[in-house]
Amino acid sequence: MNKTIIIALLSVIMVCLLAVPAMANYSFDGWDVTTRTNGTINGSVFTDSVAWNGQTTLTLSTDVPNGTVKAAYLYTGVWGGNPSNAGWHNVTFNDNCTANGLGPIHLEGNKPDGNPNVWCTGYGKYWWWYNVTNLTNAGETNTATTSKINGSLDGRVYGTVLVVVLENTSEPRIQYWINDGSDALNYETPINDGTTYFNGSVDNASVTKSALTVVHLTGYSPTCSNCLDFNDHPLDTSMVDSNTIEVNTWDETNNNVKPENVTSSGNHADYRRGEDPLVNICNAILVLQKEAAEKPDLTVTDIEFPDVIRPDKDATINATITNQGSACGAFNVSLYVDDVPNGTTVNVTNGLSASSSIDVNFTVNLSEGCYTFKVVADSGGVITESNEGNNESSENYQVGYVIIVKSNSDFEKLNTSGDYALPDDCFKNVSGTYYIQNLTIENCAGKGISIENTDATFVINNCTVKNCADSGIYFHDLSYGTVNGSTVQNNTKYGIEVGLVPLGSDDPEFVNITNNTIEENLYGVELICSNCTVDKNTILNNTDYGVYLLANDTSVTDNIITNSSDYGVKLYNSARNYVYCNTFTDNNAGNPGLQAWDNGTTNYWNTTDAGKNYTGNRWSDWKDNSGFPSNYTIDDGSNADERPKGLYDFLTGAGTDKWAFRPQINQAEFDSGSPIYPSTVLSTEPVDQYVNITVDDGTFLLDNSGNDGYYAAHRFNFSITEGPSDIAKINVTWNGIGYHEQVTDGAVLYIWNFSSTGYEQLADSGNTDAEVTLTGEATTSISSYINAGIVTVLVKQKSAHTTPGNNIRMSWIKTDYVKLVVAP
Repeated sequence: MNKTIIIALLSVIMVCLLAVPAMANYSFDGWDVTTRTNGTINGSVFTDSVAWNGQTTLTLSTDVPNGTVKAAYLYTGVWGGNPSNAGWHNVTFNDNCTANGLGPIHLEGNKPDGNPNVWCTGYGKYWWWYNVTNLTNAGETNTATTSKINGSLDGRVYGTVLVVVLENTSEPRIQYWINDGSDALNYETPINDGTTYFNGSVDNASVTKSALTVVHLTGYSPTCSNCLDFNDHPLDTSMVDSNTIEVNTWDETNNNVKPENVTSSGNHADYRRGEDPLVNICNAILVLQKEAAEKPDLTVTDIEFPDVIRPDKDATINATITNQGSACGAFNVSLYVDDVPNGTTVNVTNGLSASSSIDVNFTVNLSEGCYTFKVVADSGGVITESNEGNNESSENYQVGYVIIVKSNSDFEKLNTSGDYALPDDCFKNVSGTYYIQNLTIENCAGKGISIENTDATFVINNCTVKNCADSGIYFHDLSYGTVNGSTVQNNTKYGIEVGLVPLGSDDPEFVNITNNTIEENLYGVELICSNCTVDKNTILNNTDYGVYLLANDTSVTDNIITNSSDYGVKLYNSARNYVYCNTFTDNNAGNPGLQAWDNGTTNYWNTTDAGKNYTGNRWSDWKDNSGFPSNYTIDDGSNADERPKGLYDFLTGAGTDKWAFRPQINQAEFDSGSPIYPSTVLSTEPVDQYVNITVDDGTFLLDNSGNDGYYAAHRFNFSITEGPSDIAKINVTWNGIGYHEQVTDGAVLYIWNFSSTGYEQLADSGNTDAEVTLTGEATTSISSYINAGIVTVLVKQKSAHTTPGNNIRMSWIKTDYVKLVVAP
């Protein structure tokens, strides 16, 4: 179909804009259509949709039947135009744009990202989903809207699909599968066909009705009448011809999705692209209606653990057993830990009536580690059931030193006599400040340390938090917390997560993150907070951002931030933050010169404190940045690090680690082999003679020649901290005027070569008495230009002092500003 770019600016309520943006996965060939959820209930699976209207805004309004919502999924998709286009869309459901990932979403085309709810395929087809189980209102009208905000992508909406699993005891028994993905059949790879499976055992003899619903994107052109099979039985697809979106159902009334074609296992649907070059299969929903259950059907519907399980301590695990079928007699329930019987079997002596449940519990005492806990109903196999394949459920859980604090009083549970006691020397209370220290914490089932809803002061010190299935350390709704001297490594989400969106009054304040090593996480540090500090940390090898801020009045200082796959630091909708004295190395390596991002207008990338020399940050790729050698430009806005490390001028350190000399030099001194002329050093007291060369402001240090044969000149010595091996280039910039009262005007800029013992020319102003800026650089044999940490620069007027006929004709030099920049 024709896909033209439509640019539309949509109004989005502010609360939506505060949502953290999601990003998109991309694969030209797409993803298999696999089972997201399945089950057996009394009830129905309700599906409704709205199709392409050729616009960038599309609304689905649908009346969901009565019942208990067991699961609900919202699907939507847009055309991108091509895979490199990007842009923002907003998705709301029942006016909600902040929960469950709803709200603004940034679709980034073929740029890879780890967020799993968006599929982008082929030449820019997007299809994505949300779990809206808790937001769906049974028996009411439910509304979903997808709308483009901005960006280069086309943005027209393919369609929106709502799938709701409703439990209702007055309705028949059903077994269902909801499969989703985005299988991109195409002629280029090529991928000509695919299969989606509805795994699990089926009592096919009891099936009375069956229905298969499939979502196609851009199919079929030309039409195809035989591009779908159910269990190898052909289905008529001639109606799939819109080339935008199609949602169709095949059942026993109109096709071969018949009860007699349902098998006891291995049910599947095969699909093909026919002659259509590009078609996506995105959803396949199979619903089987059954006769009334005549047998019991025991399932494990929940396994509940205590907040934490400590090593070598008794802990209780609860399980809920539900009978989905007819009444049954006594049976056993067993717990297996890593497939080994735990030693205790619970006998449900009185059995279970139809549709009833019972809670059982088990006591465990285990050493430290991650375990798989499996609960099996009817472990003795004494009950004949309608489905013998759904008697067990498994969950992973950690036995160890996971920390969970939900209130002030929870801290005392960590002391040696508390409910969740830590080892000796790992917890203490010193004058009301709680210390959690000297621990190694892992959690295969969640966060390593979670602290929230407290105003207590606490310190996490000398801990290792690693290999967690969520964030390593998580803080929310608290003040005055510290993480110091710890290692936070290889956690699935954030290394240290501070706060939740949107930024509000319940987000943390005064959190200090200092002297830690934070590596190999998704984000190193996420800050949704105010008045926080990230200082002197080593933050490296994180698979997205090094530090992400949705924060105010927070400082990120003196950190080593290395090898983040995306930006080293990203400031999103943040204000009054300071980022300085950090070392940025090889972040966002695919985009040299772009190691940081900031869309704010009130953040600072160098300190404004003269006592700290106005210092900015050290950037490994400064020479690749568009601001070099003046500044380091920050991506996405008008911000810049105005004084990166490696910039040396006389704004700071004049007379201490930088010196200027005046007023003149003759040719013999110039050729002397020693860079000591001119030799009169500027003074700082009682009058600061450096004041006129600190900034480029049109005020000058003025000198003239005083003797025949002398040229007005200024010499500058810069003491630098970088060694030659750390420098790729030395850049010198001088701004000023060189003129003569009779002969040639202009000035020449030089740098001293200590190896050849002579000056090398960097730039020549030409014959002019106007103010000029001269710039030049050394890029090879860097060690030749440094001696004992000193780099020497000379600017000399072009013509010597003369006295023809006793008429004095002087040489003049005026320096407004001079700087030296070393780039790694």
